[in-house]
Amino acid sequence: MDPNGDFEIPLYETPEYELVDLYSRRPHWVERLYLSGGDALADPAASAAIEPLARRLASLALVLRKAGARGWTAELRASNVRILTGLVPDSARRAMVDDGIWQIVQRLVGRRGAALFV
Repeated sequence: MDPNGDFEIPLYETPEYELVDLYSRRPHWVERLYLSGGDALADPAASAAIEPLARRLASLALVLRKAGARGWTAELRASNVRILTGLVPDSARRAMVDDGIWQIVQRLVGRRGAALFV
């Protein structure tokens, strides 16, 4: 573990992974809404792969706004964003809890089974 509470968040997942999410983790009301738009669940529209990406990027934008407000630095690295907090991991976690983004960051980072602090 890095002595600093720095971490990386993948910008996006593969379309296959996002479509698996669409099928495996949606509540029933989302399925009814999807079907009401005329889309077949067996052959989803192209937007089905893009909409999860839009939600993911909106979550990431919130995290980056909160990180920027704290004076943390964000760097783009290929398909990841590295956030440099300058804090030890426990202090970085507490700051994210205070800002209401800890669970969002865990979800964004942990989808690939990655450790939060790198």
